[in-house]
Amino acid sequence: MATLRGLVLAWHAQLPAALANRPVFSFWREIAGLLIHEVVLHTQTNKALFAGPYVPGKIGVKDFAAPAKLSTEVVFTLQSLLKACHGAIQIFSDMSPSMMLGLPSLTIGPAVLHAHFVLIQAHVAVTGLHNSLGQISTPDQVALSANMQKLEDVAQVLDTIDPFLASYTTTVLQSSRWLRTWLNDYDAITRRYEASLSIECELEQTRL
Repeated sequence: MATLRGLVLAWHAQLPAALANRPVFSFWREIAGLLIHEVVLHTQTNKALFAGPYVPGKIGVKDFAAPAKLSTEVVFTLQSLLKACHGAIQIFSDMSPSMMLGLPSLTIGPAVLHAHFVLIQAHVAVTGLHNSLGQISTPDQVALSANMQKLEDVAQVLDTIDPFLASYTTTVLQSSRWLRTWLNDYDAITRRYEASLSIECELEQTRL
C-alpha cells in the first residue's frame, strides 16, 4: 500500500506546475488514493458491493468491515480513505458546471459517485451494529450528509443546464437523491435502535 501511495505522489509531483494545479489532475489523485485505501472497508464477501450500480440495495448494512484489532495501519488507512473521498467530492463540487460537463462523462461521473458511495459504506461501518471502526472515526468525521449535500447541489445545477441529460454526469448524479432517502431512513432506524438499547439498559439497572 505504501508503494502505491508513493507512485501516486510521484505521478502528481512530476506534472508541470500548470497541470498539477488543474482541478482534474487533483481530482484523479484523490480518486487514486481512495482506491488504494478502500480495502479497509472490504470483507471476504462484500467487495462486489463497492462496484456499480450505486444503488441503496448494494449498501452493506449487514456486511461491513469490523476488524477485531485496530492496528495503526487500519487507523491510518481509514483516515486516508475518508480524506480522499472528501477531497474528490470537494474538488469536483468546486469545478465550474462547464468543466464538469466538458470532462469525459463516462469516467468523471462514475468516479465522483464512487467516492460518494464509499463514504456511505464508511458511514455504515462506523455506525452499524457491533462495529469497531466507530472507535476510529465518528459519523461526523465521515461527514456523509455534508458531502451528499454538495453533490445534490451540483446535481440541481446540472439539471438546469442539462435538462435533457445529454451528459452521463448529469444522469449519474441524480442517484444522490435516492441515496439521501436511504440515509434518512437508515439514520432514523439507527437512532430508534440506540434509543431502545438505552431504555433496556435503564430497565436493567432498576432490576439490580
